Amino acid sequence: MADPLHKFPNPNSFKVEQIDRFKSWKAILQSADQEKGDEYICKKIRICSKHFIESFKYRLII
Repeated sequence: MADPLHKFPNPNSFKVEQIDRFKSWKAILQSADQEKGDEYICKKIRICSKHFIESFKYRLII
């Protein structure tokens, strides 16, 4: 089974936590991707769950 991919948080959110999380995630991107802009990042770039430390992961129970 492939690792899940995660969308970037909304940088235009009214929630400070979402904006801060977006900035943190964006900071790890290559500069070429960062330069494409926030809208591009939100719509096109995903982060694989293997790049998160275990304490930030959660399991879905179905």
